[in-house]
Amino acid sequence: MLIVVLFVAVGATVTYNTMKMADLQTKVKQQVEINDNAATYQQGIDAKKFAAFVYSQGNTEGGGQMLVDAEEIKMPAEAYLLATLTEGSELYAKFNAAYQIDQYPINNAITSIVTISNSDDANKVDEIRTQLGYLMTAISQVDANVADFRNATMTNVEDATTESQNYANFSATIAIGSFTAIALVSVALAVFIGRRITNPLKKLTDVAGKVSMGELDHEIDIKTGDEISDLGEAFQRMINAFKMTVALNQETEEED
Repeated sequence: MLIVVLFVAVGATVTYNTMKMADLQTKVKQQVEINDNAATYQQGIDAKKFAAFVYSQGNTEGGGQMLVDAEEIKMPAEAYLLATLTEGSELYAKFNAAYQIDQYPINNAITSIVTISNSDDANKVDEIRTQLGYLMTAISQVDANVADFRNATMTNVEDATTESQNYANFSATIAIGSFTAIALVSVALAVFIGRRITNPLKKLTDVAGKVSMGELDHEIDIKTGDEISDLGEAFQRMINAFKMTVALNQETEEED
């Protein structure tokens, strides 16, 4: 029963640790996907910056297409992050900071650059330069926020990986320790049961040898509570029967 209990305890512990490791592996996979999408989002932001610069140089057709391409790069990653991140979490706050800068300062600056570039304003070069300055500042802020965001996801990956490794190490330790304990208990039980069986049998063998030599004055006291005890009692009854037979023979000889 003790060995069964040990096996059940080890199995339950290893199963629990395996489930936790599976959860952590899922977390690691998700954090890697989040990190990858953040990198794609940042590429889209940088593409918008380059497109705005091209547009400001008078290449409105090329710049306009590049702005469209930049949005196509950015939007899927943006949608994934907004849908995946838990609102109110640290990661959501970090990404939302970058997202808000993109939605307002960056888009406003790009819209102004496009509008000014298509106007006949005599001072549009200076105005475009001013808007480009706003744009560069805003994009630098987004880059910093996204970099902070990605560092946080990598920290989460490292923490989850370390925790998963700890569960694996604990499972290995439990398995080795438990199997060692089971082996020791098995050996101890084998020795105990062996002695419980062999010692009474040895005692019976010694008595049988003495009885065969005619020594009938023996009392067998085996209290194991099992078949060996019954055997001892039967053997004792046999000795008693021998004693009675010997006594009757002696009385018969004396009468003769």
